[in-house]
Amino acid sequence: MPCSNCERQNIECRSSPDSNSCAECVRRGLSSCDLVVLPSTWRNLSRERARLQARLDENEAKRLSAESDVLAAEEAARAAEVAVRAAEAEARTKVHRALRTAGSARAKDFRLRKMLALLDRREKSLFDRELKAIEDEEREERKAEDRARSTESSSVVASSSAVVPEDVSFSQLVDNLSPSFWKSLGSGGEMPAPTAGSSQGS
Repeated sequence: MPCSNCERQNIECRSSPDSNSCAECVRRGLSSCDLVVLPSTWRNLSRERARLQARLDENEAKRLSAESDVLAAEEAARAAEVAVRAAEAEARTKVHRALRTAGSARAKDFRLRKMLALLDRREKSLFDRELKAIEDEEREERKAEDRARSTESSSVVASSSAVVPEDVSFSQLVDNLSPSFWKSLGSGGEMPAPTAGSSQGS
């Protein structure tokens, strides 16, 4: 039943779980409260307390589980950050290694191209030298052939001037005799007699 204070004020009187006074007397700061709590009310309060405690325990378990999940997530995040940093470091190492390899390959490519160009120049020089030697040899062969033809022509001319061709007639031979030959003949056309010097020499 309500306390006398609530009854005089004609307000609802409810027991306070934190005090032996009713909730209204506690709110108004009244020290005297003659609230009489029935056994059923105590039982209801006990059940309510047990229900609230169960909810509190359940919520506490959820909170602890959530906090554990938070710790696990934070640990996983830190591990992921470490893994990311390690992956970044490995990637940078690979990039640096690839850059060094590419630089070395470019330098080697430059050296090989330079050697190839030098070989091309040397090959061209050898080819030009060999070609010049062949041309000089051909030139000497042509000169030798020209000299041989010239010598052969001279021999033919000399032999043709010393030998009387068979198809030359007697009258042509007579016509070709020099005037000094005719002067040396006698008055009768005979051959001149040999002189003493010529007879002795013969």
